[in-house]
Amino acid sequence: MAAGIRVSRMMDALLQADWRVVVCTAGEAPRFELGSEHHHIVRLSPQGRIPQYVTPADKPRKKLPLILPGPDPNSRFVRAVFNLAPSLIGRYRPDILMASGPPFSLFTASRFLGMQFNIPLVLDFRDAWHTPMPWPYRHRWQRKAAIREEALCLRQASRLIAATEVLQRSWQSVYGVTISNISCIIRHGFTPLPADFPSDLLPEACRFFDDAPPFLLVYTGQLRGIDIMTNSGLENAVRGIGRFLRRILLGATFCEHLNMDWMSLRYLLPALAQAGRECPDFKNRFRLVLAGQPYTKIDDLAEKYGLKGRIIQTGFLPADQIDALLRRSQLALLMLYGIKSCPNHWCVPSKLYGYLGAGRPILSLLPEGEALDIAKKSQLAITAPPNDPVKIKEAILSAFQRQQDKSVVIKPDWDYIQQFSAEVQMQRFRDCLESIPIS
Repeated sequence: MAAGIRVSRMMDALLQADWRVVVCTAGEAPRFELGSEHHHIVRLSPQGRIPQYVTPADKPRKKLPLILPGPDPNSRFVRAVFNLAPSLIGRYRPDILMASGPPFSLFTASRFLGMQFNIPLVLDFRDAWHTPMPWPYRHRWQRKAAIREEALCLRQASRLIAATEVLQRSWQSVYGVTISNISCIIRHGFTPLPADFPSDLLPEACRFFDDAPPFLLVYTGQLRGIDIMTNSGLENAVRGIGRFLRRILLGATFCEHLNMDWMSLRYLLPALAQAGRECPDFKNRFRLVLAGQPYTKIDDLAEKYGLKGRIIQTGFLPADQIDALLRRSQLALLMLYGIKSCPNHWCVPSKLYGYLGAGRPILSLLPEGEALDIAKKSQLAITAPPNDPVKIKEAILSAFQRQQDKSVVIKPDWDYIQQFSAEVQMQRFRDCLESIPIS
């Protein structure tokens, strides 16, 4: 979802500057959309089916490699884009070819197309490809393809867009400092929110908040590592044996280098349970709202820790309801997986920018890295180690007590926060593209 919002903002920024924008993307079904005279959208199905009235040109002179430099779950879609793109390029004669990944195989497809049609190439890295992220790969040949293709794509691109500063610095350390001449940092950003939201914007499961406002902790987006918490020892052992065999036979890699449980509820739920035992008033008043993919296992975990009825799973919500929830929260919860081989985490979750825009206190359970630095500099953060239930409990109870005493919990630095607004970031994006020499 965050990826879609980011790219949509980029396209809107170009349309506002009177650019003509043709988008080739995925949809539930193949279709052609005429957004306006300057905005055309060609949607392919995830399986690679194209709209009937969009005819591919002759096959490109080059073919995509049999092994795509994933990890890409939708290789058929990437190959369909590659086969359709020459027809779109011939029809619209674009001045710039831009690809946004993942899927990273789109970068490989765009590299071939850029060479074939001599079009400047812009690559938008919403995530790290191989540098500095050791992704899991199905086999050693895919991993080698990723290393090779990343280097080829970065060297051919006219402009590189990084989502974080650490990612840009990682490129410089591997490919040389001169790469900073063609790279820029464009954040996901946030849209400023109105001061008040009508109560009917709150999800139905949370409407009772108006009658008895609780101490509300809100987490938006996807949790990870829930299976790590709930799998039996036998299940984990069987999974480990299967991975070991695939590593030996195929050279596959997995996520053992990631602390996925930091992004689960493994440490938060014991902290909330202990806080409730120490402070009955907190136990009666707090609610943890999880706005994202629901898991039945979370209900079981809530009962296990004596938190039944205090954890609300809303499922996925539209953006205005997310904004309303954040506005009503006492703590916005921010978690991120750890990387054992990376002392300075390169990833900044897109939800952080929405939290900054809401201006509410952030319970930051983050490893050392760029996201933690931003949260601290915003002066919205209440921090605790991601894997220490005692420290997490103390941070939550401290925020609760200060709210009870009506003392100031945070003083946001709005001058610092404003640089992450979508308006500022999209102006940087337009400046980046307008700096490309067009022949």
